[in-house]
Amino acid sequence: MMRLVLIGIAVLVSIALVLIDRRTNPRSVDGVRWLRYGVALRIIGFFGIAMPIYVVLDNITAGRLRTALILGAFFAALGLPLFLLTFFWKIGYDSLGIYCFSPWREKRFVAWSGIDQLSYSKVMKQWIIRTTTVGTVRINILVPGSKELMLEMAGNKVNVDTEAQCMLRTV
Repeated sequence: MMRLVLIGIAVLVSIALVLIDRRTNPRSVDGVRWLRYGVALRIIGFFGIAMPIYVVLDNITAGRLRTALILGAFFAALGLPLFLLTFFWKIGYDSLGIYCFSPWREKRFVAWSGIDQLSYSKVMKQWIIRTTTVGTVRINILVPGSKELMLEMAGNKVNVDTEAQCMLRTV
């Protein structure tokens, strides 16, 4: 039974990855354009919480308490951060700067003048915004509207490294 459920989840995750929201325009609320993970990745995030619950219940009903504890802790350690990221992370920007909300950091605001450099990590597939005041802000390329934010930054005279310039032309 467990194998069937794992195969089903793998199929759902694969379909969700294929259907990743390619919306290019960020949602605008009160003049602030917001970037959030799309529906497809939120489905994956939901399974980050559903999977540990299922694994624990399945093993408890089979009388395997130690296995339930070990596998439940393992899947929760993997799934909880994914759930928090897909549901509670967001980046907003307007004419003043960038607003950052993350489940594991305090709320941050970076004025356009406080952005030191924009770069791109090929390995992590994410934009890296280095600031002079609040450290580094990272935005995965799977976040709908991320390219528009990077183009806005380039338009605000932010220093854009060569790799990021190449990605802005191709993404």
